[in-house]
Amino acid sequence: MMIKNNEKGSTLIIVLLIVALITILGMSLFAMNISASKQFTNKEKQVQARHLAEMGIMHYQSKVDQEVDAFTADKSNYEVYDLITNSDNSTRRVLNVDKTTEKYIQGICRLVQLDGEDAINRVTNTGEYQVNRPTEMECSHLTSDTKEIQVTIESTGIATEVDKTIEATIRVAPLNEHPDQEDEEDSDPDPDPNYHERPEPPTEDVDKRPIFDMDKRETEIVNRNLYITGDFKIKPGGGNSPNLLQVRKSLYVNGTMAFNNHACIVVDGDLTVLGDIDIKNDQKSFIVVYGNAYLGGVLKTNSANVIYVKGEVTSKSGTNVRTHSDLPSNWKTTCKVTEAGPNEPEINELIWKVNPDVSPNYFPD
Repeated sequence: MMIKNNEKGSTLIIVLLIVALITILGMSLFAMNISASKQFTNKEKQVQARHLAEMGIMHYQSKVDQEVDAFTADKSNYEVYDLITNSDNSTRRVLNVDKTTEKYIQGICRLVQLDGEDAINRVTNTGEYQVNRPTEMECSHLTSDTKEIQVTIESTGIATEVDKTIEATIRVAPLNEHPDQEDEEDSDPDPDPNYHERPEPPTEDVDKRPIFDMDKRETEIVNRNLYITGDFKIKPGGGNSPNLLQVRKSLYVNGTMAFNNHACIVVDGDLTVLGDIDIKNDQKSFIVVYGNAYLGGVLKTNSANVIYVKGEVTSKSGTNVRTHSDLPSNWKTTCKVTEAGPNEPEINELIWKVNPDVSPNYFPD
């Protein structure tokens, strides 16, 4: 009987030890699960905070992009004109390139800083973000030589007591220096040099007319693109007083162009004439083009000493025209042109875009 009682006692001890061991292991596993759950939750909050901070950068960049596009579209925001007195005491407005460019760049500078707006705050379903600009640029110091405007921002995402700050740089540069522009140029590595697509009519800053019919001895200065959907005519006559048309941007004629004698056409941008050009008297007529020329029809004249083009010439009929360097020295006197030449800024210089690369720094000091 004594031996059996001892066996029962030892069995009880073993059972208790096993129960204690299972309890300890269970509590350890429970504690590990709680710790892992906390770590996972904390990691998830950190990821959310980082995503919120990235959303803040995207918000700031998108807002600047919209502001820059709207500013560029309205040229009254930055165009500056000078009032010039002609030899006959009449006056005309001439675009001041330097002042216009500087005003545009300084305006873009203010927009990159969102016109002094100190911070952007947004609350979302997963938390909130706040974007601050630690430094401010002095826009009045910028000149027409400026090639890029940039501002550093700090975006902080907050997700339930966990925050993450990312530093980024917003850059705005002229269109011809924009990375997307380089990609477009590289997309056609082997263009056909003999292929010239017909230019499209201007759609922005355009003076659109069904016909152009100028009386003799008239002078007209068009400060915008001039688009003639029909024919272009200048009435004959004029004697020693020439007809003068100055287009400060581009001239696009959908029909034919015809005039007789002592008529001068000066185009600061590109010239496009889809129909024939019929000039009766080539001794007192000048078409001076500072950009490119696209001639879709036949040049009907007895001499090539009529059209002078500084840029490239595309002629569907094979018409040869003179280069700008062949212009006679007295042409300005004959045409009564008082200006030195075109001063319209290149279109790419005054179209700036936001660079998509913000160079994020996920571990700022």
